[in-house]
Amino acid sequence: MISTYQSPTRSKPTSTFKAKGRVLIACEDSQAADELVAILKKANLRPEWAKDFTSACKLLKTGKFHVVFATPRVSGDSWQKLMDFARGRGQALSFVIVARSFDLSDWASCLKYGAFEVLDSISEISRVGDVATQALSAAWALAGQASERHEIMELHDLTPFNAECPEVAT
Repeated sequence: MISTYQSPTRSKPTSTFKAKGRVLIACEDSQAADELVAILKKANLRPEWAKDFTSACKLLKTGKFHVVFATPRVSGDSWQKLMDFARGRGQALSFVIVARSFDLSDWASCLKYGAFEVLDSISEISRVGDVATQALSAAWALAGQASERHEIMELHDLTPFNAECPEVAT
């Protein structure tokens, strides 16, 4: 009797991987945010929009996001302040900056500060889905490293820096 080898059926890991990907969009411009939401949904990601800095901080506090798409300014605050807030909470996130007019020095300073990528909102909008998927992969790799750091901090009885989110005025 001759047996034939059947290779196991493989599911697409990227579809499950992407479906779990939560993306925060921190942007005041509703038209730009709507465009990003549409593109990210087409890429099977789960975007959510925060139109101001305080809302973005509150959403980041939930811990359910892996990638942040932000404009250079969010309600008068900068994306760097938002990144500092996330870092202060020990969150492993990938930040993608979406700007209309950035020169090379602005672009370089964003990358130096820790942005995963900087995209031109006009000429590179078609790259949003691919960049989001790459940023998600990087964030999950960082999260693995962050959990290892957290275990080390607990072992040595160290407390991480705890940044505060501004309160919402009612």
